[in-house]
Amino acid sequence: MLENLYLRLSESGVEWSLFDPEGGEVSARGSGDFDSLAELVEARQWEGEVIVLISASCVTLHQVNIPSKQPRQIQQAVPYAIEESLAVDTEDCHFALGQRASNGDIAVAVVSRVLFESWLDKLVDMGIPASFVAIDALQVPLFSDRSQSQTTALIERNGVLMRTDDEKGYFLDRGQLASGISFLPEDKRASLDLWLLPEMQSEIDLAVNQMAAEFDTEIQIEPIDLSAFEFLCRNVNEQTINLLQGKYQVERKTSKNSSVWRSAAMLFGCALLLHLIMVTGQAIYLDMTATRYEAEARALYADVFPRDRNVTDIRRRWQSHLRGGKSDEGDKFVGLFSTAAGSLAGSSLILNNVNFNENRGDLILQLEAPRSEQLVLYSQTLSKLGLDAEIGTISQENNAVRGSIKVKSLGGD
Repeated sequence: MLENLYLRLSESGVEWSLFDPEGGEVSARGSGDFDSLAELVEARQWEGEVIVLISASCVTLHQVNIPSKQPRQIQQAVPYAIEESLAVDTEDCHFALGQRASNGDIAVAVVSRVLFESWLDKLVDMGIPASFVAIDALQVPLFSDRSQSQTTALIERNGVLMRTDDEKGYFLDRGQLASGISFLPEDKRASLDLWLLPEMQSEIDLAVNQMAAEFDTEIQIEPIDLSAFEFLCRNVNEQTINLLQGKYQVERKTSKNSSVWRSAAMLFGCALLLHLIMVTGQAIYLDMTATRYEAEARALYADVFPRDRNVTDIRRRWQSHLRGGKSDEGDKFVGLFSTAAGSLAGSSLILNNVNFNENRGDLILQLEAPRSEQLVLYSQTLSKLGLDAEIGTISQENNAVRGSIKVKSLGGD
């Protein structure tokens, strides 16, 4: 079964939870030191990713505005932009960048390089390298059902995780909840959603009443039925800052399910491409065939109506001859030709040319046959069909006989 291992790291230890992110069933949970985590890893076989949350107490979040849009230039400029607000040397820090906000500010997470590398190394030594590393405060759901909520906070046994924006979050001691709200801008403390276990509400009633009275803050309690850590795990948002940047960047491990879907997508793409190639080829073939038929139709039209010149719309001219005019020459041609051509089917005769005389109303067929007797037989066949068929000139050429037959309706001029 595909399961992800969720960890929360702090200077005091590690928490873990192993569960299927789809079904949500937890197969292991606990807390302790890295040795305890190593025992869990050795005792279990599982497939999935390692999602790491770092306590906001170990990270500071900053906002900087750097005009450049080049990632490399921004990365180089960030340490100098926030150097004065740091309590340690920039060379001892790891900087991770978030998204640029609409006002141009870029979120920056800063963590001790030594501490960060020690955590990553321990996970690698256990054979569970991190796939994604985020800050726990930024995993607190930003809004509840109340769309006007400006700030959310998750109440834990040992502190409060407060989030005021997509990439702004803080860690506070439980007793600092009210004072923490006082430092927020007025628009951010207008309303507050508090996520907590129901049994913890009585412990914060004093702070809630104080905030409501002093800052006129509208407060809504949102009960949860999970531990604070598992609540964060089930609300992990991978659009927040990932601390695995720069030299710590890793390639995400692909699950078997993802591989199956990727293979299916590739097969579908290949099938679609093949279908498009076949459709394109068919379209080209049909276009070439249509061009050839048009050329043959023009040649036939020129033979039948040689006095027409500069014909642009061959279809319309055919219809004009067949439907219009004072005489029924078009109908005569169609009747004669359809009868004569129908009798050619299955014979060894080859039709080389057709000429229709509008004035006389007769059809001249230029034919080729292996023997002259076949021309005579064809003429007799047309006579039996009610046509006046008259053989014209016949000539012998190599192994074939060429001749003409004049066809017209009985009783015609």
